[in-house]
Amino acid sequence: MTVRELIRQKVDQEVAECESHQRPGLSGEYLSPEALVRDDSPETLAPGPVDKERERALRAYIARDYMIVISDQRVLDPEAVLTLGPDTRVEFIKILPLVGG
Repeated sequence: MTVRELIRQKVDQEVAECESHQRPGLSGEYLSPEALVRDDSPETLAPGPVDKERERALRAYIARDYMIVISDQRVLDPEAVLTLGPDTRVEFIKILPLVGG
């Protein structure tokens, strides 16, 4: 599977879990910092249509708003082919700008 497909599957799973009330909102890795701090209610993280969420997640990945780490290796190319097994560790890590001076 490619990184693009991995992102698609993660987004599909999160949207389905939100729609079935298994989770209160999206996990937030691909959401903008503004969306994450705008409001602390679960409605802020409510998903839109799944195709729009897929697009938003891919754009955020390409823009380096979050990173994907596979078994301690950062993957940068959305077309990179991954070989995932039962022991593979997959992490989606949000990248936030530092605030302060």
